[in-house]
Formats: sequence, C-alpha cells, structure tokens
Amino acid sequence: MDSNFQIFISYAKPDREAAGELYDWLKQNGFDSWIDFKKIKGGQNWDFEIKRALDRSGIIVILWSKNSRDRRGYIQRELRISLDKYQEKLIDDIFIIPVILDESPIPDQLKGIQALFASQSGFKEALSDAIAHQIERLGGERERVQLDQEITWHPTLIKEEWEGMPGYSVELQILEFSSTTIPNIIQIGQHVKGVLLEHLFSNRRTKFEQDSASYNYAQDKWSRTNTFDARCGDPVFCHKVLTLLYRINWYGAGAAHPTHGHRTLAFLLEPLIRIDSLESIFVTPDLAFPILQKEIRKRLVNYNPGGNEEPEPGETVGLEEEWVNGGTEKWSDFGSFAFSENSLDIHFSSYQVASYADGTPHVSIPYPLIVKMMRQEYIIALNLTRYTYD
Repeated sequence: MDSNFQIFISYAKPDREAAGELYDWLKQNGFDSWIDFKKIKGGQNWDFEIKRALDRSGIIVILWSKNSRDRRGYIQRELRISLDKYQEKLIDDIFIIPVILDESPIPDQLKGIQALFASQSGFKEALSDAIAHQIERLGGERERVQLDQEITWHPTLIKEEWEGMPGYSVELQILEFSSTTIPNIIQIGQHVKGVLLEHLFSNRRTKFEQDSASYNYAQDKWSRTNTFDARCGDPVFCHKVLTLLYRINWYGAGAAHPTHGHRTLAFLLEPLIRIDSLESIFVTPDLAFPILQKEIRKRLVNYNPGGNEEPEPGETVGLEEEWVNGGTEKWSDFGSFAFSENSLDIHFSSYQVASYADGTPHVSIPYPLIVKMMRQEYIIALNLTRYTYD
C-alpha cells in the first residue's frame, strides 16, 4: 500500500493492549500501520520517531477512553499535532478517525469528526470501510488536482545511512513533475533536489568529524546517529502559484530533544520562477513588514491548536509574548510561507516562537488584510483581484 496512506495509531498507555490488537488486525488486513512500541528501535529518540511517523501518515486513528481524557502526555500531544495538521487543509493532511473504547464522551476537538465505537457490532468492518474511503478520497483528490492543473507528479526517495561515531541517516523525498502545458516544470523537482541535497552533503561531513570521546560502538546505533528527514505533502496550487510544504525533522545524536519544522518552496508557474522570499511579493517591503508582523504576533499570542474556546487538559492556548516577539523580528523569520486559496500561511519551527512542548505553530493571514500591499503580478498570479476593490 502507498506509504502516503500509512495509518498512525494514537493511544494512551493504559490502552496499549487494545492498540496492539488493532495494529495487528490492520496489518493482517493489508493496511500499512504504525504504532510506537512495534516500530521504534532501541536507541531511537521516541519523540522524534513519533513526530516523524505523524508527518508520514495519511490517516490517524485515535483511540479515546477515560485514560486519554484523564492523562497528560503523548496522547494529548499527538491529538494537538493531528488537529493542527487537519486545519492546514492540504490535500495530504492527516484525516482523523476517532475510535471510542468505552463510554467516555467525545472530546470537543473531535466532535465535528465522525467517530466509531469499539463496542458496536461490526466495528472492525466499519473501521476498514472508513480507512478505505479516506484512501480513495485522498487518491481521488490528488488525481483531480493533477487533471485540473494539467500537471502530474510522483515522489522519489533519496536515502543514505552511515554508521559511525556519530553516524548519520538522511531521507529526502523529492517530487518529480511533468506537464504538457508547462514544459519547464521538470526544473522544479531538479531545483528542490539540489536544495535538499545540501542537507545530505552537510551530513556526510560527519565522516571527518568523528568523536570517540562522546560516542562509541557499544552504544545503540540510533543513539549515536544524526537523523534528518524531509517529507513533502502534495503540491498546493493557488491559481498560477505552486507551493511545496516540507516537514523537516532533525535529531542530533545524543540531544535532549529533536527539532521539527517546515521548509516551503513557492513557485510562479508563468513564467516559471521561484518566489524566494516573502518580502519580494510586496510593493514596499519596509512598509508591509510592521503590518504583517503585528498581525502574525497577535495570532500567535492567541494561538490555539485545538480551535476550542475551552481547552482540554494538557492543551496549550496562547504563546508567550516575549518568545513570540523574539522569533518574529525580521523578514527571514517568515521564511516558511505557503500560499493557499484564502490565506498566506506562515510556519514556525521548534523553539522559534514557543517552547518545544508547543510544537510548530502556524498562522494564516487572510488575503484581504495584505492584498493591497502586494505587487500586481502576484495579485494576478494568485487570482486575488477580487480583494482589491473597495
């Protein structure tokens, strides 16, 4: 089965047995499933691997019970990350299937999503049907976009490992494009490949930087391995602008925490050029920056991943103003930007505007707030002329 449709199983620790049984059943029925205690190898960083698996998954099954409701920890964090991705509204978003294990009420964050009850007759068949429906929907949506845009793409994977003190493991997903209407579009994949290969080149320098004082071969392999992973969702088209949103996960051998973030690459399709900075889309960048900065900061200090007025236990609402201000001081702080149908989306990495526990926030700036400051060619390319009238 296509790895884009990997199924992530999220559960509270007391529900491990039920989660393991569901994992085994999914595997036996041909579904590509992921669960932490079956997949994480000795020495690997749990936090890093869980986040990477979430990024790679096309579907997430959340097992919910009184254990989930009353327990702080990974189940709450996985729920927050999943909802965050769900709200990004990309073709490759994680689609959530809640499974209620007992009589616990469905949490507010999931009330808008159809849930299944493990106690109901035919539960597993219903879950299988739901997963198959989601897979079909995702695949059909991808095919529809390719037909509408007259552009096709397929992913390839560059993977390299080297065992040392430390060693490295690099995985880079590249999208290769073709089109009958945009003959040069193959260059997008070539350019992105070059950008990402810099990370592989950098990691290869590890071979000349061995440190036997800090690492040794008696250690588990993954505890002395620098790990870098870059995965891309499906391209996002906004009229004549294409954005690629990469999820980046990096773990330095022996570090306390991994680092997560995004790398975006945006392209104007006619003529085919890369939009290499956010400031380049504005007529007068010096005047646009404080307006954009103020709006981004306002949204970050009120940031709520779950989107609820009443936060669930363990859910963080609002980011510290001092931290937000420190991570939004200059144009380069807004380097991970994506164009969607209705908004400009800005993504932030771990530690940039919040603590590690707050994840990788993103904010969406509606086009009407900024369109009149934008250069005319980008207004036309994004089909935003409807917002330019008083």
